Amino acid sequence: MSKLLILLLCCAGLISAQTQNCPSGENFECRCPCGLTCGTLNNPCLEVIICSCYCQAGYTRRITNGTCIPISSCPPSNG
Repeated sequence: MSKLLILLLCCAGLISAQTQNCPSGENFECRCPCGLTCGTLNNPCLEVIICSCYCQAGYTRRITNGTCIPISSCPPSNG
């Protein structure tokens, strides 16, 4: 039953994705938001699906202003 609910939610997200306007360099997707910013790239991922604008593959959000930057441009972590 829960798998059917997840499938229906994903389908609804895909349908609404056609009408979402994301900033340049971003795509509307329904997925786990792992590695959302430079500061969270190495954090464990929760298995939840969130439909939102995400940076394109190979990019992540800059913490200071929220723009998408190449992962290689993230400052080194202190940990």
